[in-house]
Amino acid sequence: MKYLITGNKGFIGTNLTNYLLSKNEKVVGIDYPDDIYDSVPDHAGIDIIVHLAAETNVRTSIDNPENTIIKNTVSTLHMLEVAKQNNAHFIFASSCGAASSTNPYSASKLAGEAICKAYRRSYDMKVSVLRFSNVYGPHSDHKESVIAKFIKAKLNNEPVTIFGSGHQMRDFIHVSDVCKAIHECWDNYTEISSGTLTSINTIIEMLDIKDIINDSPIEGEVFHPETFGWSGCEVGLKEGLASTLDWFSKLKNLIN
Repeated sequence: MKYLITGNKGFIGTNLTNYLLSKNEKVVGIDYPDDIYDSVPDHAGIDIIVHLAAETNVRTSIDNPENTIIKNTVSTLHMLEVAKQNNAHFIFASSCGAASSTNPYSASKLAGEAICKAYRRSYDMKVSVLRFSNVYGPHSDHKESVIAKFIKAKLNNEPVTIFGSGHQMRDFIHVSDVCKAIHECWDNYTEISSGTLTSINTIIEMLDIKDIINDSPIEGEVFHPETFGWSGCEVGLKEGLASTLDWFSKLKNLIN
């Protein structure tokens, strides 16, 4: 099959590209998504589109909601048009936080889901929505997600900042399981999560971090999200954290 991945050089996109190539799939990508915000890209012969490109930072979305909502919804609309032109299967990367829509980012993902549903029903297209929980793993060195930030701070001997009490719960899923879910995707809608909630304080303990700064909670943050789990999840948190820490350590040694 020939895949088109938007955001193919981002965190999930890089891992997914490597995963699909290891499965002998054909992959083309759109690295930086600015071109899909302004017009419908011209891509022919595509079988599956995986739309990963998005403005994902919650704090940024709160500071500039218009930018996040417009970019995320318009890019989704444009890539659905590419899928329609090619009769391709469209896979939309959403968020488990979409249902609550407690911030502009999650609201933009819920809006994207609605657009996907409209295209599926209006044009009889094959459209799937995958709601990811908190994804972590290699190639996330540029990310500001919890685990990536904590590991970078640990390796740089810097303090870790916890927003709020640290008792807030998250469902963490390794990126390799996410790649597997995308490759095996067939259903209209699936929650891609481990099914286990873990507190931020537990992650601190598992990474053996001692230097901690407490800050005020983030506006719009979900404290105790609902979790569903996915039967295909294979990588446990202990194993996943160890391998991610190892990847970051090797990267740091290469840079130094």
